[in-house]
Amino acid sequence: ELAALNVVVSRRGAGTYVTSLASVNLFASMELALHVDPSAYLHVLEARRILEPAVATAAAVKLSPAQLVELQELLERYSKSVARIETDGANAEDIRSETIMLDERIHELLAEAHGNPVIVGILSSLRHVARNQRELTILIPKALQQSVDELSAIIAAVVAGDPLRAEAAMMRHVSSTDEAAREVLARTLPTR
Repeated sequence: ELAALNVVVSRRGAGTYVTSLASVNLFASMELALHVDPSAYLHVLEARRILEPAVATAAAVKLSPAQLVELQELLERYSKSVARIETDGANAEDIRSETIMLDERIHELLAEAHGNPVIVGILSSLRHVARNQRELTILIPKALQQSVDELSAIIAAVVAGDPLRAEAAMMRHVSSTDEAAREVLARTLPTR
């Protein structure tokens, strides 16, 4: 069982060894599940709907002044990256990759504020396994600007130290991400 979970690896004639316990490796089976059944991505989103609002709540009261500055800088870079996609076209793969990376870093910084390494690891792994779907949802033009607006609302609430507003803004953001994913899945999944 531990080998199936990527916790240990057996080498014939050499023994059994503990692998890197990086959360990305531990969630590899989930990544495979998403490749086999893309609709499983909706379960990833459900987990995010449970965890991310709590993370935003904690961030509103726990982020340091330096982290708040970093969060605002990331949002500015994210907004500029989205604007570049809108003007240069969504076919610019390097711009899309940068935009996704900035979005992931914003969420990661918010999660780090929670102070719970298990939550940070789980959310990091969920983002990693869901990256393929994120690369599709980024192609929905309305979703990009909506994401900028939602992240702006989250970060404004966090900077203001308002945990309830941060929680509500994150819930809206994760819900709209869910809607965009459902839109992409409806177009890509075979009908039954």
